Amino acid sequence: MPLVCVAGPSSRYYAAAGGGAWEDISVGYADMPAELATDNRKVRMDLTGSDWGTQIDTVNGASVTRVVGGAFDGTDCVRIVPPSGSTPNGNQTYSCIMRGLDLTNGGTKDVSRVQLGFCVKYGSTYFNMGETAKVTGILPSQTIGGATSVAARAAIYEDYRDQGAADLRRVFSIICGGVAEYYDPPQGGFQGEHADADLLMLLGSVSNHANNPPLVASDWLYFLQSVDFRQDGANANGRNRVDVWSRTQYLGLLSVPLNNRPDWDFSYLYANQIEYIGGLWNDPATADANCYLDVSHPIVSVNRTWGDNIPLPTGF
Repeated sequence: MPLVCVAGPSSRYYAAAGGGAWEDISVGYADMPAELATDNRKVRMDLTGSDWGTQIDTVNGASVTRVVGGAFDGTDCVRIVPPSGSTPNGNQTYSCIMRGLDLTNGGTKDVSRVQLGFCVKYGSTYFNMGETAKVTGILPSQTIGGATSVAARAAIYEDYRDQGAADLRRVFSIICGGVAEYYDPPQGGFQGEHADADLLMLLGSVSNHANNPPLVASDWLYFLQSVDFRQDGANANGRNRVDVWSRTQYLGLLSVPLNNRPDWDFSYLYANQIEYIGGLWNDPATADANCYLDVSHPIVSVNRTWGDNIPLPTGF
């Protein structure tokens, strides 16, 4: 199916699933950098083994385990349990996969644009028992393979949205170097300062995708983050964008130029690494059997023409 632009509320749009295969190759974490040396190649991280690039705060109860057949299509997923303690250790606050994935193939690959996709289903108590998380991060450098800076992080974060009357939900934002945008169209400020209808979605105990904003619970979702670190292409001030689908419909997007952080340093021209999928949690979670997130179909592609998106996973 060709790429299609679809209009919607608040000038929302998305590139629908394109033609061709969703993935070109599936390999373990260690083999991904060499495969990403080819522009446009859609490199899926294989979850059938154990090479997932994990960092796990096992001291504080975090875990990452394979669930055979646990994904929406009967393939494998990994279950990420956030840490629920605060004992100091070298892995404190982490429970994630794809940690520090090298996009430069050992400092030899010039990468300007990155697409990161993954499916996720949240356990039924994660929304109120898991603490707020940094979900993804993509870090650039000033030279190919050089030093990175979190001040130039393009990321997806979570936060709580207290609806009142003991109704605690979870919202998502996109981050440019620590500055968050929760709304589409972009409106700045903190969540709760503008109309909830302009939020990407609300994660809680109720699922209603037709609501505005969409309400999601333990539904399979597909996140596609697209980042452009350059000013000489389709985006005059770079771009950090996330699109989200459920299995029934497109849910929406958040999209901002990188100078949404006013002092963004555009000398960070080279996409260097993916920090993680899953998270770094700001505080300990409450331990509970249903406080987890299942992640499947992690996939990366680099230097794609802006708008030429990785298609939705087959069968999604």
